[in-house]
Amino acid sequence: GREAAQGRGGASPSGLWATLGMFTDHRMLLLAFIMCYSGTSQSFIYGKFPPLFGPTMLGWGMACFGVFGVTAAVCGGRLSDVIGRRPILALSACMHVTAYSLVVLRNSYYPQSTWLLFVVAGCLGVGDAGWNTQLNAIVGMFHPTHSEPAFGYFKLLQATS
Repeated sequence: GREAAQGRGGASPSGLWATLGMFTDHRMLLLAFIMCYSGTSQSFIYGKFPPLFGPTMLGWGMACFGVFGVTAAVCGGRLSDVIGRRPILALSACMHVTAYSLVVLRNSYYPQSTWLLFVVAGCLGVGDAGWNTQLNAIVGMFHPTHSEPAFGYFKLLQATS
């Protein structure tokens, strides 16, 4: 039964209840808004943003996003050990505000400006890396021994927002 379902990668009913039980954890509830925002921003990054590049520059634009994201994840992870998580989350928020502002500026005044989209891709990469690395670290810190339901809660909020 249960062991066979888990061995095949299936979810058990107790795992579902444990994940839903995270809605009673005050620390996780405090992070819920940020987790939902992270999911919403990913829907923009992977859904609405790429078509702005057009078919000829799409690969280059998303490669820029990826390079900035990987670099920021590595550097931000090490930097957060020194300065803490809050400054990294604040930088991530600033990067996203800058990126969204530049998208509005570009669409309103400079619709043919491709270079501006590369700046936006870099800002989105840095912001997304900050959100994901720090939120995953915080969730792991809150639930070091029984982390599966906590990460399930995180992914549930990201996916449904």
